Amino acid sequence: MKKIFLTVTAVIGCFCMMACGGTAEKVDFDNEPGRQANQATEPTQALIQEVEPTMESEATQTPEQILSLAEEVVEEYNTGLKAYETTKEYLSSLQESHEVSGLEDYVETVEVLKTSKENYAKAEVFAESGEMVRAIELYSKVDKQDVQYSAATTKKEQLIAEYKKEIFQAAKDSAQNKEYDEAVAVLEAAKGVLGTDAEWEAMVESYELLKEKQEIIEQLKSAEEKANKGDYVAAIMLLKPYKETVDADLTKALARYCMAYKKEMLLSAKTYADKKDYEGAVGKLNEALAFLGADEELENKIEEYKEKYPVSLLGMQLSEGDNYEWKGSTVENIYGDTLEKGDGLSVPYAFAPGSTFEYLLNGQYNEFMAKVFATSNYDNAKVCVKIYADDVLVFDSGMLSKKSEAKNITCKVSNVKFLRFEVTGSNSNFESITLRIAKPMLYK
Repeated sequence: MKKIFLTVTAVIGCFCMMACGGTAEKVDFDNEPGRQANQATEPTQALIQEVEPTMESEATQTPEQILSLAEEVVEEYNTGLKAYETTKEYLSSLQESHEVSGLEDYVETVEVLKTSKENYAKAEVFAESGEMVRAIELYSKVDKQDVQYSAATTKKEQLIAEYKKEIFQAAKDSAQNKEYDEAVAVLEAAKGVLGTDAEWEAMVESYELLKEKQEIIEQLKSAEEKANKGDYVAAIMLLKPYKETVDADLTKALARYCMAYKKEMLLSAKTYADKKDYEGAVGKLNEALAFLGADEELENKIEEYKEKYPVSLLGMQLSEGDNYEWKGSTVENIYGDTLEKGDGLSVPYAFAPGSTFEYLLNGQYNEFMAKVFATSNYDNAKVCVKIYADDVLVFDSGMLSKKSEAKNITCKVSNVKFLRFEVTGSNSNFESITLRIAKPMLYK
C-alpha cells in the first residue's frame, strides 16, 4: 500500500484573524508587539509523520466521498486537530490522484483560514500590549468560517467599547478647555474604528455647534471693527458664511451692515445719476444687487434709472435737411476734444448761407446735451450753430474758430416737437471750417 509522508507543523498560540481570501503573506511590524505577533504564527517544530490512507483503495471512492474527505481534513485544520502543512499536503495528494471538481474550493478555504488564524493571533498580541486600534482591525479580519470568529467578534466589541470610552474622554477634556477644534478632530480620527455610532454623531454635532458659536463671537468683533471704519463689504463677508445660523446677535449685525452698505450704494448711484450718467448709476446698483442678493428697493431704482437712459439724437427721425452723421475716423481739436465715428454730427462750412437740419422729437424728452467745437486748417475761418426748440432759440454757440474751446450744450426740450439746427459761418476767402457736435444725447 502506498504511503504518504506529510510534514506536520506545530504552531504556538491561536492562529490569526479574518481572511479575505488569497495567499497569506507574512506581515512585518516594527514594534515589539508586531514581532511577537509574527513569532506567534511561525513554525517552531517540524515533525515527519507517516500517514496511512484511511481508505484501502482511493481509486474506488466516489467523487462525493473524495469531497467528504477534503471537508473533514479542512474542518480538522479549522479546529486545530491538524496543522496547515499537513492539511495542505493531504489536499494536494487528493488533487493529484483524483480529478474531482470542487477540490480546489477546499484548497482556497484552507488559505483563507490560514490568513484568518494569523490575523487572530496577531490581534491577541496587539490587544495584550494595549494597541487597541490594530487589534480591532485584525479581529475584524477573522473570517466567518473560522471557529475563532465568535471569539474575535466578542473581543473586538469589547475593545471598541474601551476605545470609545477613551476617545470620548479625550474629546471632553479638550472641550472643557474650549478647544473645540481639537475635540472634533479627536472624534473624527476615531470614526473609522467606531463606524456608525449615534452617541459619536451627537457628540461631534454638539462640539461643532460650540465651535461655530465661538467663531461667531470672534467674527462679530472683527466685523464691528470693519464696519466702524466704513468697510461694510468686509464686515458682511466675515459674517456671510454664518447667515443660516440661528444666532440673534449675528442676524442683527448682518442686517445692520447690509442696510448700511445698501444706503451707501444708493447714494453712490445718485451721484452718477445727478451727472446724467444713468448707466454708471445702474452699474453701481447692479454691483450692490450681486453682493446682497434680491432686493426690491434696488431693483426698482435700477428700472427707474434705466428709463432715463439717454438716446442719441442720431436715432431720431430727420424731418428736414441733410444727415450729417460723422462716419469718418476720429477727429480732434487743438484742446483734445474728439468726435468719433458714428458718435455725432460733422457739418462742413465754406460759404453762406450755411446749413439747416431738423429732428423730430414729438415731446418725448426733457433735455438735450452735447459738446460743440470747430476744426479747420485756417486761422480766420469761423462757424456758428444756433439751436431752436420748435421756434424758440435755446442755444447759440457764437462764432467758433479752430482756436476756440469746446462749448457744452444743455437745452430744455420738454414738450418740444422739433429740434432745429442752423449752421452759419464768417470768412472772406471761402476758407473751409467744420462744425463738430459730439455725443448729441436726449434725456427723459
